[in-house]
Amino acid sequence: FHDGTDFNAEAVKFSIERQKDPDNPGRSASNLRPITAVEVVDDYTVDIVTDGPYGPLLNIMSLIYATGIVSPAAVEEYGDDFTLNPVGTGPFKFVEWATNDHITIERFDDYWGDPAPLDQVIYRVIPEESARMLALDTGEVQMVMAPAPSQMDLYRDNPDFTVYETPGVRVIFFGMMTAREPLSDVRVRQALNLGFDRQSVLDNIVEGAGYLPTAYISPPIFGYTDTSEYFAYDPDQAAALLDEAGWVDSDGDGIRDKDGEKLSLLHYSPRGRYLKDAEVGEAFQAAMLELGVEVQLEVMEWGTLFEAVRQPNLEADLFTLGWSTATGDADYTLGPLYGSNSLPPDGWNSFEYQNPAFDELVAQAGASTDQDERAALYAEALDIVTADAVEVPVFNTKETIITSSNVQGFAQHPIDYYLWLGTTSLAQ
Repeated sequence: FHDGTDFNAEAVKFSIERQKDPDNPGRSASNLRPITAVEVVDDYTVDIVTDGPYGPLLNIMSLIYATGIVSPAAVEEYGDDFTLNPVGTGPFKFVEWATNDHITIERFDDYWGDPAPLDQVIYRVIPEESARMLALDTGEVQMVMAPAPSQMDLYRDNPDFTVYETPGVRVIFFGMMTAREPLSDVRVRQALNLGFDRQSVLDNIVEGAGYLPTAYISPPIFGYTDTSEYFAYDPDQAAALLDEAGWVDSDGDGIRDKDGEKLSLLHYSPRGRYLKDAEVGEAFQAAMLELGVEVQLEVMEWGTLFEAVRQPNLEADLFTLGWSTATGDADYTLGPLYGSNSLPPDGWNSFEYQNPAFDELVAQAGASTDQDERAALYAEALDIVTADAVEVPVFNTKETIITSSNVQGFAQHPIDYYLWLGTTSLAQ
């Protein structure tokens, strides 16, 4: 490890059990639920014991924030502050974190693989899009994540820069609180889906830096099937569904009502976490108003929203979130995000969606080691949850990074936060 202690099987056992601690579970504890024990065989061998066959196990074991191995000695030393002083085994070791300003890492000379060409990497926080691009233009930084979509063509045509683009595996969506009126009525949820013109968002706000969603997961993901028929833009059908559900504009004020209550929804949105997130929320707000639905958009810091959606009984009716199927396997999304056994605060089912038929299909798929069978079961489960309209998928991400042309050996990952710089160098 970076602190000089030994990496061994005991550290693997410690790290996985730490994630699964029922009194203080890690963010991916639900992904590790089938694991019942981690047994040390020798210094460099462990047995992972599960409660039965578990097809996605190898994918889950590759997930860095589920089974990333950390130094037990460092966890003991830093306690609750370990996340501010991380210690692993990678090509770079942590140096410092200045909150909202920068993180510095430097080459770890005792790395087990080939040494990193770079001596040091500084991750700077530059919230404003224009300021990020100016820092790149002036050579203040050599790499920019989340560049301005409107300026992409300028950089593509400039030999001083290199543009990296790849389809991402993240879907940006508006989640819906399905356990509470008015969104407990599937017809209302379906109407919100059908009444939103996603193509307009892609053309006018995201400016080509994304793709139309065709399901709750992205096409490259194992278990994917196209379910876009359930949320294709159809404002007339959306209005008809709201009429059928009893929501009509009885007083002519432009907002539908029912039994004396206005169809008014509270929507939590971050600003700056996802591409144009607040602006996309405003576009949805305007589209819903045309449908006779009042959306109160509350824009907040990402950390505040993150904490809110991780708690039971979310106050908001809608929330903006993005989800990457980081293992490449539908199990990572379908169970943890929509499963009845994944409710907050331990799980991610902030929709509080519960459907036994869906749960059973996901469980069957997870318990199978036949890949064809698993794919078919996931596709069926995906069809069910999309028909139940638990979210409004907005767009699939296109991951884009711009570097100075002297940056060499960089390979982009389809997950935005997997930034591997272990082979990257700067030409002189």
